[in-house]
Amino acid sequence: MRFRTKISCLLLACFSVAAVACVEHRPLRNGLNDESNYLSKSELTSEGWLYKVTAVKASSPNVVGDLVWPGLESDLSLVNVRFSENSMQILDARRLQHDDSQDPNDDLATTTDRVMVEFKGAHVDVKLRETLDGERTNFLEENTEEPWMRRQKFKIDFEDTSLDPISNFAWYYGDFLKDCAALTGTSLVPNSFEWDPKSQHLSWVVEANYVLTVEGRCYDLVSLAHDVGTASIQYRFSFYRPKSSDYVPEVIGEKDLVNKKYGSFQTLNLFRDHDTGILSAKSLLNRWNPNREEPVVFYFHKGFPPRFKPMFSEIKEQTNEIFAQAGAKLRIDFREYNDGGIERNLGDIRYSFVIWHHDIDTTKGLLGYGPSSADPRTGELISANLNLYNIGLDYYRFMIQDYLEEYGALSRPDADIAWEDTACEEGATVATAADTNRLRSTLFDSMRKVMELDADSEYEVAADEFVPTPLKAETFPDDYHRVLSELRYGNPWW
Repeated sequence: MRFRTKISCLLLACFSVAAVACVEHRPLRNGLNDESNYLSKSELTSEGWLYKVTAVKASSPNVVGDLVWPGLESDLSLVNVRFSENSMQILDARRLQHDDSQDPNDDLATTTDRVMVEFKGAHVDVKLRETLDGERTNFLEENTEEPWMRRQKFKIDFEDTSLDPISNFAWYYGDFLKDCAALTGTSLVPNSFEWDPKSQHLSWVVEANYVLTVEGRCYDLVSLAHDVGTASIQYRFSFYRPKSSDYVPEVIGEKDLVNKKYGSFQTLNLFRDHDTGILSAKSLLNRWNPNREEPVVFYFHKGFPPRFKPMFSEIKEQTNEIFAQAGAKLRIDFREYNDGGIERNLGDIRYSFVIWHHDIDTTKGLLGYGPSSADPRTGELISANLNLYNIGLDYYRFMIQDYLEEYGALSRPDADIAWEDTACEEGATVATAADTNRLRSTLFDSMRKVMELDADSEYEVAADEFVPTPLKAETFPDDYHRVLSELRYGNPWW
């Protein structure tokens, strides 16, 4: 009897192993929805994420172009990720005060994390279906048997968020836009979801649709001329956790001369003094790591005009020469957006771009916009973008052309040759047309009254009457810097 029982158990065990083996080798049947996106909670709940939102596309004409346009991006924020029962929450990782475990008088027991934005979703496990008697099938499905905190995946709904995407640029931006346009809906742009566990990068694009309100009056003649009352904006959400580097932050002192002499972009780290409770700040210079071995690469965005690319070869050569003279290892380079077979997208924190915005109806007269993304902890630049706008470049080109035609050279060798076709040698200068009318304008007349100058000047060159005599060339720089205010660009937008 015992022998038969052992044989029966052995056969049953062999049959079970064979059954499992058969299941594992049979083709899987997918019971998951194609539109579902699953995030691994264990990979995202670690700290130290950098977060940025970028407007990457806009409909044309863009009737909300006064507030949001292609290329506009938020500051780089330091965030943590937390999962609640029905949402993924993005938390502000900055702290004005820190809880010191060694100090019993410094207990932040009544302080909680600040939620910046959250995305709705559901906690699930993704696994093969099992029958009631424990047999595993080849049908892949969502499973919710475990408590939500123990489920490994989060099925996120990128379209169901607590804020209008534009609110990520500044806390008041959403309110501004609500004054003139209402958000009618959002949708995930197909094939935009990216998760790269190797480089720790998460990204997706959401398209938001707006309809103008009559009371808001944020529309312009473009909307009236085209009978357009809606706008569509695509926003890229980007999360990146960089590897540790040897970058050494450079702290800018309160009275540092750089605040008077040059001005610089700086990151202000606010905190409260432990002893006094006074709000203070540490100012960190925004800069690339001067000792980085690999070059800072700016990628030409898709659609960048080939005729302008040779200019950037000269920029590269001259800039790298300056770095070399300064003793820095840092170098820059310009490459195509798909260099090496890798598709790179605007808004990805990891990459820097040079972008040409050709559609003149997606923005309102911008010439250029060059935001940079600095790590809030150190001030180190992670990436930067150079946005060039066709409408702005054309506008100022026409203004310069008009100015030169009106106030150009006193004479040309050949009056039949247009000024832009006139040959000239490098370094040569030509006198401008008479500036009598310009120096007799209301502004200069007011200056004469303040300086007690005679309107009928004795100077042959009218501009000479505003130059002090004697000219104190030696002391002028010191005097000039003495009267300058301190320039602080803590926020690049300002």
